[in-house]
Amino acid sequence: MQATVQSLGIDRMSVEQRMQLMEDIWDSIAKEPESVEIPDWHKKIIAERLADCESNPNAQVAWQDARTRIRENLARRRS
Repeated sequence: MQATVQSLGIDRMSVEQRMQLMEDIWDSIAKEPESVEIPDWHKKIIAERLADCESNPNAQVAWQDARTRIRENLARRRS
C-alpha cells in the first residue's frame, strides 16, 4: 500500500508542523544529491545560461545589487 497524506496523518498536522516536515524531507534529500536525477531540460537551461554568462561577462549584476532592485520593485508595487 502506498503512503498518502491521509494514511500518514499528515493532513491532521498543523500548517507549522507540515512545513517543518517538508523542510525535514528536503534536508534528507539534500544529504543524497547523487540520488536526485537532473532532467535533461534543466541541464540544457544551465548550459545556455552558462554560455550567456561567458559571452556577456559585463551583463552580470552582483547579488547585493539585484536584491536591492527586487526589494525596491516590491516596495513600489505595495505602495
